[in-house]
Amino acid sequence: MVKSPLTNVLLKRLLNKLELPEGQIFALKSLDNIASAKLYKRIQDEIVLFRRKPKDQPQIRNRILKGLEELENLCGENDLFFQQFSLSALAAINGPDGTYSHEERLDVLMEAIRLTIPRFDEMKIPDFYYSSEEIILVNQIARTYSRMGNRKKQSAFPADCLSILRKTIRIWINMPSSSAWPPQSRH
Repeated sequence: MVKSPLTNVLLKRLLNKLELPEGQIFALKSLDNIASAKLYKRIQDEIVLFRRKPKDQPQIRNRILKGLEELENLCGENDLFFQQFSLSALAAINGPDGTYSHEERLDVLMEAIRLTIPRFDEMKIPDFYYSSEEIILVNQIARTYSRMGNRKKQSAFPADCLSILRKTIRIWINMPSSSAWPPQSRH
């Protein structure tokens, strides 16, 4: 017997059969999805804290690494979005041991964005459509160039980022309400 994933359409049909309001879909979602969303948010909050509290960075880094391990257990190591988030988080904390050079950080960020945009080229940033996570990665790449002192490459990114945001917002505004939010990258 082939097991099909429980989609929102199937959930809505099930709720209608049970005469329950469609707004209760969240209650039928996988507990793993809810747990991974909470963990994802907690890791993001820890990354913000990491940047704000330099003296506490070793302890915060350890919490982030532990959170990434837990998230991997929930999502699976083959999940591209988990891999991308994990690489982005590692770049944000300068690696597992805090020793990434700017060049290593840039390599990790490029690897992360190429998981979902395999043909990503920093010279052709406006040529692609980006998810919110990918926009964050492009911004991290620009900040890394800035830290490296490469003002020429870094200076092109703000205009490219604005172009990306304009294009993405136009897509989101014109998207039918039944579509997934935010849109996933299609490359």
